[in-house]
Amino acid sequence: MKISLLSFFVLLFATAVLTSCEKCGEISVTKPTPEDAAWLVYKREDSIRFVSTEGNNVVYARSGIFANEFAGEGYTATDECIEKVNIEIRTVIEDVKDIQPSLSTRIFTKPGDLLVEIGVAEQGVWELDEQQPTYATYEVNGKVYNDVYEVVTNSTKAGDVNRILFNKAFGFLRLEFNGGKVLQLKNT
Repeated sequence: MKISLLSFFVLLFATAVLTSCEKCGEISVTKPTPEDAAWLVYKREDSIRFVSTEGNNVVYARSGIFANEFAGEGYTATDECIEKVNIEIRTVIEDVKDIQPSLSTRIFTKPGDLLVEIGVAEQGVWELDEQQPTYATYEVNGKVYNDVYEVVTNSTKAGDVNRILFNKAFGFLRLEFNGGKVLQLKNT
């Protein structure tokens, strides 16, 4: 149900905005497949629980899902008629106490191509090679996860994230920050 509602929203938005030009041809929208949308991970009512280095529970909730459209290959945003449209969808989860940084997942669909990115607040956005997980299996907080992606940010700024472990099915598994702070997904 989530995927069909999301696809409907994206198509409705794209159609409303782009069909205002009567002399334009048919619009081709590259919408995400259900498999593509699985990278967004977090659903509306999800409560994502992490454990901090100190053993405290940190609860995140999805605060938004955002869809944008971009002119497809061969077109620019200033063209009178745009016949090809690519779609970007982003989910954001935030600490319910607003202490820890927000986290996001983003997909950008183009014909025959998918871009997957994860982000941490204003600290950065990093692309994942969805075909090449860093680890076939990886243990986090006592649970073994398959197809785990690692991002090493190389940031040296105090308090910034320097390492992220992510999985398509469960999302953010572990975040390590400069200064030693760690958030790990809590096993349920």
